[in-house]
Amino acid sequence: MHGILGFPALISAEAENQGSSRLPLKATLEIISGISPQVVMQRETIRTFKPETSIKKSVQTQLIASLPTGIVPIGSRMQYRVENQSDRPVYLILLGLNNNHKAVAFYSWETPQEANTADTKPLLKQVVIAPGETLTLPQTNSASEWLISGPACFYEQQLIFSTAPFSETLAALSTVKYSTAEQQPIGSLLNPLDVAQALLQDLHNASALKAEMNGTAADSYILDVNNWASFSFSFQIV
Repeated sequence: MHGILGFPALISAEAENQGSSRLPLKATLEIISGISPQVVMQRETIRTFKPETSIKKSVQTQLIASLPTGIVPIGSRMQYRVENQSDRPVYLILLGLNNNHKAVAFYSWETPQEANTADTKPLLKQVVIAPGETLTLPQTNSASEWLISGPACFYEQQLIFSTAPFSETLAALSTVKYSTAEQQPIGSLLNPLDVAQALLQDLHNASALKAEMNGTAADSYILDVNNWASFSFSFQIV
């Protein structure tokens, strides 16, 4: 992938590499209701499967990906359940757009040690999943519920994974001054182009192949499928 993508292109299906990534990952979008969560849709990298079952399960995965857009009722509580089936820690970023091209992001807020003044700047922390572990995003507790409010709209969200921290991305997110009242798990993204460029730089930095780029253009990026993955989730809020 070369050059700087615009933010809409970055989180579109064109940026998804579910079929080519070699990171074994699985992600499920769920509605939290009743005793057990209800699955809205699921994505996983095809390479998570054992060789002897790869053909059968690859077809199953592609069928899941081709199902009609998921429906999420207004007032629902939502979460992503993410499984890291690799032997390495994996870092995670969530970005999205609605049908009005309003950009959103997942913010993992960290409480400052000294929060005695109103001017204390909220801190962002890396979201990391240990090898073999499952993480819900956000954590299902009263302090960080993801409640879907109106109006009705269409969302496309991208879960982006890397074997290296999203240092540049978090730095770009942190340049905007957010008030304490805005510390919600899903919120508006006020500098989407800066974040898109930082994200591409982070994925490039995670690539073991970047040393081969000597002599190439400065605005080019190598994204190694061994070190990153991205899943696209499209759903309608009604």
